[in-house]
Amino acid sequence: MGRAASSGAAARVSGVAPGIGVPIDLATAAGRAVVWGLASEDLNVNLVAWPDGEGVDEHRNTARDVLIVVTSGDLAVTIDGATQFVSAGQCILIPKGAMRRLVAGAGGVRYLTVHWRRPGLTVERPPA
Repeated sequence: MGRAASSGAAARVSGVAPGIGVPIDLATAAGRAVVWGLASEDLNVNLVAWPDGEGVDEHRNTARDVLIVVTSGDLAVTIDGATQFVSAGQCILIPKGAMRRLVAGAGGVRYLTVHWRRPGLTVERPPA
């Protein structure tokens, strides 16, 4: 099992990210881990796909709450040691600061993650 890597921000065209304001066919995205992503000025959205038993290793996100919307299959979501089972058509909000782990159920899972967009990486100089 491995941790999903971010697909990064969508390229901008004339100040608007591709896909914003137009319907997107999520059913055609194929692959494993993050299979599609979109970033607006305020939000990050990713479509994630895992086969049976794979998912995101336990970790803590201290920066953002994350909404997960399961579009197909089932997902075991463990938040601070308590496991919830989320099925297609259901969602779960994971609060920032909580330990979390995500594991696909039998037959795999596809889900959307939605959260406030993280600012770009900045490097600060240490005080002199």
